[in-house]
Amino acid sequence: MQEKENIPFVSIAVATFNGGKYLTQQLDTLVNQTYKNLEIIVSDDGSTDHTLETLKQYAEKYQNFFVYSNGEPHGVKRNFENALKHCKGTYIAFSDQDDIWMLDKIEKLVNNIGDAALIYHDSLFIDFEGNSLERTFQTNLNCYAGSDSRAFLFCNCVSGHALLFHRKMLDIALPFPEARHHDWWLAFRSADNGGIKFLDEVLVHYRQHPASQTDFLQLKTKKFNKKKVDKE
Repeated sequence: MQEKENIPFVSIAVATFNGGKYLTQQLDTLVNQTYKNLEIIVSDDGSTDHTLETLKQYAEKYQNFFVYSNGEPHGVKRNFENALKHCKGTYIAFSDQDDIWMLDKIEKLVNNIGDAALIYHDSLFIDFEGNSLERTFQTNLNCYAGSDSRAFLFCNCVSGHALLFHRKMLDIALPFPEARHHDWWLAFRSADNGGIKFLDEVLVHYRQHPASQTDFLQLKTKKFNKKKVDKE
């Protein structure tokens, strides 16, 4: 696949590691996106469960589905970097292994990104069984839009699972620094290199686990980004 009829080519970069329990539910929402000019690039970080077997089954079934393996664990950040090495899209989206995407997610993000370097959306928190926790990202955070990177110096409101960015950011943001979360760093650099947009729609059900690494559900609203600015 490639650019055609002014329809940008999109890459979905998926990072997996021992995610077999919820993986098929998420993969089904990726391969059934309403936006068809896309590829799905999966980097597996040395899974020891049936994750890799499931991924290979999808790769056999779908021509735009590609699987790469690190062989042994390198961590989430480097795993996403490995996926990015294989992405050919003009726009790139990150995907976790256990969320549930709305089927029109990519279509809506592409249609709304405009000239911005990055766009992200709201998400609904669900528990590990898939039940709504009746809270979204905006419950805890004022989601920033604009071109001032200072908004990301002390706190981040952009989660990797929710963003779509222009591939020009690969040259600007990679490699991801050790001391920063990859999504926070990407948002920080994007603000100064084209700006950020926010789409006020829930496009992902964001699964939370008892030992979840994210702290978005616990965050209190921060003062630094009280206003959404520069929406175009």
